[in-house]
Amino acid sequence: MFGWFKDHFYLGLVLGVITAIVIAYSYFSTAPKVRASDIPQTEFSAERAFVELDEILAENHPHPVGSAANKIVRDRIWEKLIALGLEPELQVGLSCSAKFPGCAEVENIIAVKHGTGNPDAKAIMLATHYDSVPASAGAGDDISGVAATLEIIRILSTAPALTNDVVILITDGEETGLRGAMLFAQEHPLMQRIAVVINLEARGVTGLSNMFETGPDNQNLMAVFAKAVKRPAANSLAVEIYQRMPNDTDYSIYKEAGANGLNFAFAGGVSLYHSVRDSPAHLDQRSLQHHGDNAYEMINALGNIDLENLNADGNSTYFDLFTKKLIVWPSAINVPLAAGFLLLLSFFVYRLSRFSGIAATTATISLLGLLVLPVLAGWLLSYPLGIWVHTHPLDHPYPWPGRIVLLTASILCAMLIGKISSKWLSAKSLLLGAYWLISLLALVLSLTISGGTYLFLVPVILFAIGLVIDLIIRSKQFVFAIHLGLLGATYMAIYHFFALELVAGFSMSYVKMVPLVLLSLALAPIFAKHWEKPEVQWRAMFGAMVVIILSVGIIASLMPGFTTNRPRGQNLVFIENASTGKAEWVSETSGGQDAKFLEEAGFPNSAEPYNLYGVFKTKRVFKPAEKRLLPAPKLTILSDETSNDMRIITAEISSQREVNILAIAFDADKKPVTVKINDQLAARYDTDGKRNSRLVPIHGPQGNTYTLTIMTRITDAFPITIIDSASLQPAEFFRLAKLRRNDSAPFSQGDRSISVIRTEVAAK
Repeated sequence: MFGWFKDHFYLGLVLGVITAIVIAYSYFSTAPKVRASDIPQTEFSAERAFVELDEILAENHPHPVGSAANKIVRDRIWEKLIALGLEPELQVGLSCSAKFPGCAEVENIIAVKHGTGNPDAKAIMLATHYDSVPASAGAGDDISGVAATLEIIRILSTAPALTNDVVILITDGEETGLRGAMLFAQEHPLMQRIAVVINLEARGVTGLSNMFETGPDNQNLMAVFAKAVKRPAANSLAVEIYQRMPNDTDYSIYKEAGANGLNFAFAGGVSLYHSVRDSPAHLDQRSLQHHGDNAYEMINALGNIDLENLNADGNSTYFDLFTKKLIVWPSAINVPLAAGFLLLLSFFVYRLSRFSGIAATTATISLLGLLVLPVLAGWLLSYPLGIWVHTHPLDHPYPWPGRIVLLTASILCAMLIGKISSKWLSAKSLLLGAYWLISLLALVLSLTISGGTYLFLVPVILFAIGLVIDLIIRSKQFVFAIHLGLLGATYMAIYHFFALELVAGFSMSYVKMVPLVLLSLALAPIFAKHWEKPEVQWRAMFGAMVVIILSVGIIASLMPGFTTNRPRGQNLVFIENASTGKAEWVSETSGGQDAKFLEEAGFPNSAEPYNLYGVFKTKRVFKPAEKRLLPAPKLTILSDETSNDMRIITAEISSQREVNILAIAFDADKKPVTVKINDQLAARYDTDGKRNSRLVPIHGPQGNTYTLTIMTRITDAFPITIIDSASLQPAEFFRLAKLRRNDSAPFSQGDRSISVIRTEVAAK
């Protein structure tokens, strides 16, 4: 037994270092400690900011755009700004856009903290939003941003005045499609002065305040960020990925208007995002602390510099080192660096390796295996970890068993390739081949996703430095190269393994394994060298790894996928169609249906074909309901004319009750060309845009009547469906609400009643 431990001591040490990096990264990926209210007035205190948040959300009620609750929140923010010595203004208007089809009645809050410089000079903007979705009080998303803003304004009011003006914009209607930001960017003269935006967002209730998006030509801005922010959590690959995703925040609008900026958000506890449990009680004040620190440090750093020269000709590549230091360099040098190191390693492979035909073939197969095998293992492990049982796609309440399984699987893949290749290939040759492949991947990224080049370039640079040291000291074992390369590869692998949890859950474990390919590549040569020794008994270590994967995998598959603090999203929706006379209850979920609830509530146990609103063919879990005779929305045709081969239908629409949404819907085969609401373009269907939804909502209508102008080429009967949606309180459906378990919670649009009516405009 002692001999076995002696033989494997070195491997145990290597795995111990990897474990230490995992633990260290997990520790440093938590937000900083909350600073108390009695700290100096020139420092950000989450405790002080949370008092503001708690007062703004005193009732802990949802406050969607246009609602009475939203006006209460608006007034409280307004009063706090006045108490801080500002003179806020209200920007009110109907904001429509075809980019996100629909409109919203928004009320933006705007103020300026004046600096000592030219009042017409470029300014900094601190931006956030105050509206919530209908299901949520929005403590995280985004009253945390409002509270941080108020605390920052308080600091600015007590500290020496900055040179540059700071514009405070607290938008309305962000949750409805960035409507408040659009109204400000399109109509307010202050937009022309904005040089840089600090935008505060949230996609959960805990975690680091990550800087996940910047504007173009950000070299100078990132240089300021690197010096100013004490706990940077940012990497340029995240920016590249975010730009390729369909997600948007208010900053998307400001960026389109020409403003550079930094977009901050915390995204832990995403199962509470847009949930009824996004409340003050669930908000992590450490995340609020990090949010405020980041924003204040940047405003303080930008406050006295010339903003006219902020934009540079080019972007930065960057990543944080345990959130302690931002490593940053110009992206312009990525291609030369990656190409240079590829040439350097190609030279070393040529000079230091002696490949026979069999060895070259083995090396190629081994390296390809290291690229494919971990991802394949992740695909297989997706089933026990996230597919066999219902789990939230991004927020497992007990993630560590699954993490251990995937990390162990990546190590096992390296063991297998190392053992197989050791029969025909020297460890030195596999080592050089592995880092040559990593350098090739760095070059590919530099040419395609430049901001992600660092992922492979950093391990290559460290390996090359170690290799040069080894050659100088004539180390035949390549000790420095192996271990420096391993440190760089391990850090990058673990960093991105954790980061991917924001976009891929255990049901997509094959995606989570992608960064761990880097770990496997760095480990395989170490295992190959170890297995070269004939006396080493490798089967026991293989068996131990398999046992860990199987046993911990079983534990992971048995862990509950939802808890009270990490709930499944479930809405109960009452839909009544005045045109057909039918009424139904629909169970609407994210994360899969709760089988026990369906059985007790009398729903079928699976989704069935369903004609939603009589317009959208889909599948839903539904059951018949007793009619409530909800007041149907009203549509009045005013005119039906032809002009320049275009049919123009003009109508008035309104809701007969207090609702969150009044919407128009069109049949799939009878879509119009454009839709205008109160003469504003709200949707268009003559383009190939992916967001051309056939549902065109008006958020926050609250009794208003709207003029609808439909332009179409359809001359036969033209159907128009009108829908309105109002929140339901548990007392209105007590039995069903009581059956919903604690590990489920309303989300997004929440529990609601929907009234539908269909009108057919006669053929022209």
